Amino acid sequence: MVTATLLLAVQQILPWWFALAVVLRDALIVGGAAAYRVRIGHDEMAPSRISKLDTALEFLLLTSVLAVHAGHVADGVWLRALLFATLASIGLSGLHHVLVWGHKAARERGSRASPRGSWRRRSKAWINSGCVRPSRPAFDWAQRFGGPQRAAFSVPRESRWCRR
Repeated sequence: MVTATLLLAVQQILPWWFALAVVLRDALIVGGAAAYRVRIGHDEMAPSRISKLDTALEFLLLTSVLAVHAGHVADGVWLRALLFATLASIGLSGLHHVLVWGHKAARERGSRASPRGSWRRRSKAWINSGCVRPSRPAFDWAQRFGGPQRAAFSVPRESRWCRR
């Protein structure tokens, strides 16, 4: 549907701002899913009711625009109303995805937190305790797959990071 929307916008049959909204919503969903997978892990994603409504409205709008442009259906106020209803559903669907998956990611990250506290709190303690280089591993395989959690990345006193 993104392709059809973009092609209709290029031909100036649909407004460019509508095509932009469709592309941004889909990019938001794909980018959010990729970020969730990288930061949290795999999870089954099922479409919500608002997403299903949005898909139905987008499909109805595209078929209606094509029918009007082909001369099979008369143009009217109903097409403009359908366009704005679809635009509203695009906005609601995008917002719904951000809220639901953001909340789910926060809940997942909270449940995987170390019993010693947050990374920021631990890093401040390490910095105050002596020569350490605070760094958070970008990807901890053991923590991701349920193994023992890795300790802080500390640097020995004789290393180039410690100038005592």
